[in-house]
Amino acid sequence: PDLFEKKTAEIESLIALDTQLDVTTNYLVWTDAGAIYQQHGETYWPKAEALLQKAREAFPKGITPLLNLGYFYLDTGKHPEALNCFEKVVQQAPEAREGYLALARLFEAQEKWEDAREHYETVNRLIPSWERFMGSSIGRCLRHLERWEEAEVALLQSWSQDEYDDSGAMTELYE
Repeated sequence: PDLFEKKTAEIESLIALDTQLDVTTNYLVWTDAGAIYQQHGETYWPKAEALLQKAREAFPKGITPLLNLGYFYLDTGKHPEALNCFEKVVQQAPEAREGYLALARLFEAQEKWEDAREHYETVNRLIPSWERFMGSSIGRCLRHLERWEEAEVALLQSWSQDEYDDSGAMTELYE
């Protein structure tokens, strides 16, 4: 933390320089810088938010800056703001999985298990190759809804598709 504090002036100079190199992708510099500031604690969250907002303004038609801003809000407990961002992603790109996945994660954080499950189902329909991961997430939601038999089926199916259990289905089954 002390080193970061000492280097913030240098970071600002690098951000200014980097954003001038390629104006078509400068939003990525602000996105990355925002993530760096966010990782260094609550003191730096206003700076992180400002940089992520700047990335959004630089590329308003893209969903990536909006997703990053939404995840910032999710991570910092600003759920209404996160919801607003993620819903805009779905409006801008209804065929993209990212918005639905983000909404599912937000609803999980809020313990809105049925809403989360529905959004994981949508991701699963959009990207069938993610079935083992979505099955585990769906199973987790069903477990919290106390729909034990459905949860077990989803988790066992997910686990059977993943011999290394990258999906976390076994952990959910133990729970």
